[in-house]
Amino acid sequence: MRMRSEMALLSPIAVCACDTRQKACLRQWFTKANGHFIVISQMTISIRCSRPADFPRTLDIWRSAVVATHDFLSSEDFAAIEQMVATQYLPQAALWIAVDAADVALGFMGMSEARIDALFVHAEARGGGVGRVLVEHAATLHPVLTVDVNEQNRSGAGFYARLGFETTGRSPVDDDGRPYPLLHLRRA
Repeated sequence: MRMRSEMALLSPIAVCACDTRQKACLRQWFTKANGHFIVISQMTISIRCSRPADFPRTLDIWRSAVVATHDFLSSEDFAAIEQMVATQYLPQAALWIAVDAADVALGFMGMSEARIDALFVHAEARGGGVGRVLVEHAATLHPVLTVDVNEQNRSGAGFYARLGFETTGRSPVDDDGRPYPLLHLRRA
């Protein structure tokens, strides 16, 4: 799916064309060669509701994403949060799943009304537009969105800033009282 070394050499431009009625997005990477743009890779991302059979993959996505972006977590906190996610959140959550053309889950998003409660993209799919497609889907459901992101998660905070979210507040601890400050974000 990813051709990181080829893509870096060719300096690609990513373009996304979404059809919100079908909840699908075709991502294409272009490069300019001899004055012409050529497609070097493409991926279709679709959004669907979660199914019970998605649980193992969503847990894998969560784990992969957290290892890639949450290096500030202590090993004890990581283990406790993983246990909660695996036993209390994912088995019963109604999620939006971003899948590729083969219906392989690449990322997921949980929402409560206009609040994004969780958004995780598998580490191997990061940078491919999966998170953006999930947020765009959320915006079709609720034009004003809110989300909290760990302050130490610089890539997550930067991702939301690039999508137009603005900081509206800060909490010194996370929702469980752990010493991981949260930024409260809003996009109108």
